Amino acid sequence: MSQATQASIAWSWGYNGRSVVVAIIDSGIRSQTDLQDVTGSRVVYQENFVPGATDASDGFGHGSHIGGIVAGNGNNSTGGKFFRTFRGVAPGANLINLRVLDNNGAGTESS
Repeated sequence: MSQATQASIAWSWGYNGRSVVVAIIDSGIRSQTDLQDVTGSRVVYQENFVPGATDASDGFGHGSHIGGIVAGNGNNSTGGKFFRTFRGVAPGANLINLRVLDNNGAGTESS
């Protein structure tokens, strides 16, 4: 990710998104180790706006993907079976999960 965004330059100066909160307005965010730190999930608030859905988790996958681009810390791509670690632009940032898209990635403007 750092080649496309040049995020490694910001990281080299110590900027990693810590103390920043980013709202993801999408299909929800699935709990994953890339979005956790030693104290637990970095998704600090969740709300569902999809009629009929019972929670804010991601049933489509797009919101989780975007959350990883923004704040993934690389845990899901680190270790002996991986040849490269993929981190988000701000791997220390916290996220707000606002689910407005359903399990098919569809939604309404009013949601």
